[in-house]
Amino acid sequence: MARQKTNAATPARPLAAALAAARERIRRESPKDGTQVAIAKVAGVRQASVSGWERGADMPAIEKLPAVALAYRVPLRRVRALWMASKSSAVATA
Repeated sequence: MARQKTNAATPARPLAAALAAARERIRRESPKDGTQVAIAKVAGVRQASVSGWERGADMPAIEKLPAVALAYRVPLRRVRALWMASKSSAVATA
């Protein structure tokens, strides 16, 4: 399972915002590496998954977090913490 759906009314905002910001940083440093397609290739998922993560519509599966951290060039510890915060906020508001 590459992603987990979140309730549309309570998107995974902390993780989504961080991933979108990280991709923007990568895009400024290296335009070809900062595309959703490039991120998806490194993470081993489809571009639609990356789009969903950045919009807060979906969350990556926990087993994908190391690949997500690598693809977005963000420390795994930070990705895990944001994933947990996003998961907690989605559950708390459900």
